[in-house]
Formats: sequence, structure tokens, C-alpha cells
Amino acid sequence: MITVSAARRSFQSLPSRILLFLTIALMPLGLISVYQTSGVVREAVALAERDILARTLEAASTEYSAIRRAVGASYALGAMAEAVGPTSPACQQTMARYVDAQSQFIFAGYIQANGRMACASIGDAMDFAEFEDWQDLIRDPRPMVAVNPVGAISGRAVMIVSAPTFGPDGAFAGTTSISIPHDLADTLRSGGIDRVDVALANAAGEIISTSAGPSGAARFEALGLVPRDMTVPLSGAAAIVETAAGTQASVAIVPLVETNIFVIGTWAARAAPLSVSLLGFAAPVFPILMWLASLFVAYFAVDRLVLRHLAGLRGRMASFSGQDRGQGSVRIPAAPMEIQEIARSYNALVERVVDGHGALEASVAEKEVLLKEVHHRVKNNLQLISSILNMQLRTIKEGDAARILRRVQDRVMSLATIHKALYTDTQVDRVRADLLLREIIAGVMNVGGSHAIKTDIAFEPVALDPDQAVPLCLLVTEAVTNALKYAGAAVGDQISLSVALRETDTGQVTVLVRNSRGPVPGQDGAEGEDGSGLGMRLISAFVSQLGGEMDVTADAATYGLRVTFTKLPLRATDA
Repeated sequence: MITVSAARRSFQSLPSRILLFLTIALMPLGLISVYQTSGVVREAVALAERDILARTLEAASTEYSAIRRAVGASYALGAMAEAVGPTSPACQQTMARYVDAQSQFIFAGYIQANGRMACASIGDAMDFAEFEDWQDLIRDPRPMVAVNPVGAISGRAVMIVSAPTFGPDGAFAGTTSISIPHDLADTLRSGGIDRVDVALANAAGEIISTSAGPSGAARFEALGLVPRDMTVPLSGAAAIVETAAGTQASVAIVPLVETNIFVIGTWAARAAPLSVSLLGFAAPVFPILMWLASLFVAYFAVDRLVLRHLAGLRGRMASFSGQDRGQGSVRIPAAPMEIQEIARSYNALVERVVDGHGALEASVAEKEVLLKEVHHRVKNNLQLISSILNMQLRTIKEGDAARILRRVQDRVMSLATIHKALYTDTQVDRVRADLLLREIIAGVMNVGGSHAIKTDIAFEPVALDPDQAVPLCLLVTEAVTNALKYAGAAVGDQISLSVALRETDTGQVTVLVRNSRGPVPGQDGAEGEDGSGLGMRLISAFVSQLGGEMDVTADAATYGLRVTFTKLPLRATDA
């Protein structure tokens, strides 16, 4: 999981910032391109809408003209029939002459309000009162267009155009019907318009006829268009609609006879003009793609010219800072002149650092040798002092002076042991306190002749600065010496001494010295000690040097001394 700090560092990196600034720089051009492309798409769609309307009108122009003439003729013949009388021979003769004069019409007749047609260009009188279409016309007198595959009088496939006639009082008087031979598909194909499907529909959306024949009616019905529920101007309207199957189709609707008959054109099964290919509705995506391509090219150029060379330089710098002196210098001959100049300056700096580091290492090694020699000489001098004290002890009989000199000798030997550890160890800036204390305690107990005492030494590995190791060793020497001097035990029990050293995770070091107490003394002559308290005063002074705290616990069976202090930070990696 990416942390917040890692994400922040990634954002602050040079590649991220370059991408950000390139994005900001190129975004205005991308927005302008998207805006201009969207404008082109809108204009293209508007042109396509006008084109689809024009194609629809062109496809239905023949039928449109025929129906418009038939509607006008129906109004005129209806007025004539009412003027001469719908049952007079003159009405029938006028109808016959008019049809003979108009080659596109094959029948004309006037139906009275009672449903009887006595005035017709051909045929006998007929009664339409029981026809469902006639009942609909009586309820809503209006111009109508219908298709009859077998005309009742002509016996041919006809398109029937009807127009109502009203009397002087405004009451419905009758309607005039004119039959036109109908084969819309052949008419459209003969006109060379084979990329559009056209249908005639009424206001309720019922398909009257289609250019694709009966099989094409289902596709138009799937559009679910109800013209009377739509606002269609006289000039027509075009749009993209969704079919019942969930697909889209380009559709144009043009009123043919007032708002009752409509021409519907569709390109659903073919290439629709409203689909603007590369400049279609997805066209704004292309400027975005171009913007991304420009961003990629710009970043690629920056990466090739700058970033990869900087990455190589950074890698060499990281290796050099990781003490890999052999990987310090860098060579990038293919980089631009400015980066090569940076590389040359860096290489010169590396050479100076390597030379200075070598001289510094030699100086440090020399100083370490000299410091070890100093510790060696100090240890030898302290051992010489100890030998002199030992010679003095041979001339003094047992008593207070002998014990005092022996205590001084123990302290001198403790210091000698510390200096010995400093010059024998590979590191002079730290001391393993646990090893040093173990050696010092063994020397104190050997000098004191305490072989009969049960000892428990529990030391954890603790590395200390020499400034703390010296007072700690002297403190433990005094504490162990006092413990041996005053240790005792109950009759039948063994005298015991325990020394512990441990370090906590917080850098606190604890030293614990505990001895048993009782009537049985720990060593000969201890009971003669006058108890001047010098040992405890020295212990308090050493605790003060360590900056620690001392805690003494005593009861009838044990005596314990606990010292706790804070460990100083070491100057090098802890061993």
C-alpha cells in the first residue's frame, strides 16, 4: 500500500512535475481543439438534418404532388356535387369527365352524409354507411389518405384521398374520394433514390404504406412515432430516435396533408446521414488523443535529453555516498552540453573528496595507534604502581594499613584493566562494560581470597563510552569489595554474592550488587574493620559522575545496591 509520504515524494519528483507543467501548457490547445471540433460536429449534424429532410421530400415528391392535387380536386368536386345535386346525372358526368382528363386519377366519387355514393366517375351507386372508415370520418371530418390493395370499384391497388364538404350551415354534407394508382416503392426506385426508406403515416402513427412494402411497416412501427404528440413544423423535422429494440435511427418527419398525413424517412438499416464518420459525436475525443500524444512526445524528449542522464548521475552519487568509492565518477557522453558540464564538475568534486577521505583515514588510523599506545603506557604505569604497593604490603604486618593499601591496589588494578581493554580492543571509542566488569570482579575476588563465596554474575552485552566506563568500573570495584567485606550468612548457609548488569530499550543501564548477611563473616579480619565509610563516599561520587541514581535496600538477610544511569550516545555504530 502506498503511504501518503511516498505519494508526496512521487509528486515532488522531476518527472511528475514535468508532466504537470506540460499538461498545463498543452491543455489550452486541447480545450480549443475540443471546442472547435464540437462546433464542426454541430454544423455537420445540422447539415445532415437538412439533408435528411431534403432526401425525404425528394423521395416522396411524386406522391406528395399527387396527393396535394387530389386533395384540391376533392374540395372542388365536392363543391360541384353539392351545387348540382349529388344524385343528378350532371354530377356523375362531371366526375367522369374530370377523371378522363387527369391521367393520374382512376376514380372520383361523392359520398353523401348518409353514406350513399350516387355520384361517381364509374360504377353503380354504393352504400358505405356500415364501413368502419366511414364511421370514423363522420365522427371527425378531415382530409384523409388511405391505401386499399384492392379498390372496391377499380379493383386495383389504390391510394384513396378524401376531403370533406360542409353545407352553408357548417354541417357535414359529404366527402369526395379520389383514387390514385399506388406503387410507392416502384415510384421511389424509378426516381433513383435508393438510400432512403419512406412511409406514409397518419396522425396516430399508423403506417399507411412504405417504400419497402408490407415487410417495411414493422421497422417504421418499431420507431414508435406518434406525429400528433410531436411538434412538427410545416418544413419538417429531423432527429435521431431510439427504437423499441434499443438501437438508434435517423428519422425525418414532414407534414403532407395539413397535420393529418405525414411522410417519414429513415436510414436505420443503411448509412445514416446523421452519422458523421470521423466528425461524429466521438470527434471531441480526437483532440484529447492528440493532446495525449503531444504530451507523450514532449515527455519522451525530456526523458531522452535530461531525465535519463540525471538518473544515471543520481545513481552514481548514491553509490558514492554509500561508501562505494569505485563508482563515484560518471560519464554521459550522449547528454546535452549543460548536463556534461555538471558531470565534469561532479567528477572533479569526487576526486577531491576521495583524496581528502584517504588522507583523513590515514590520519585517523595514526591517531588510533597513538591513542592505543597512550593507553598501553598508562596501563603499564598503573601496573608498576600496583607492584610497588604489593612490595610495600610485604613489609607491613596485617592490620588497618595492610587493608587500606590492598584497597588502593584494587582500585589501581581496576584502572589498569580499563586501559588494557582500551588498547587491546579494535575500537577506542567504546568499551564492552560486561566483559570489563567480569574481569575486574574476578581479580577482586582472587585478591580477597573469597573462594568459599557463592557468586552469581549476570551481565548483558553493554557498550559504553570510556567516559562512563571508568567511573562504572571503579563503582563496581568498590561495591563488590564492600560486599565481600560485610557479607555473611546464617549458620549452616553459604555466603552469596550476585552482580547484574542490563540495558533497557530506552538506553537506561542498571547495575545491581547484592550480598547475603548473617553472623558468619565473609572473610577473616572483616569484623575488625572500623567502617570509616570511605567506600560508600567513593560510590556516591562515581554515581554522581555517571549522572545516575543510587538505591540501597537492606534487611536481616540481604544487602543490595542498585545504580541506574542513562547511557551516553556512542560516536560510532553500536557494537
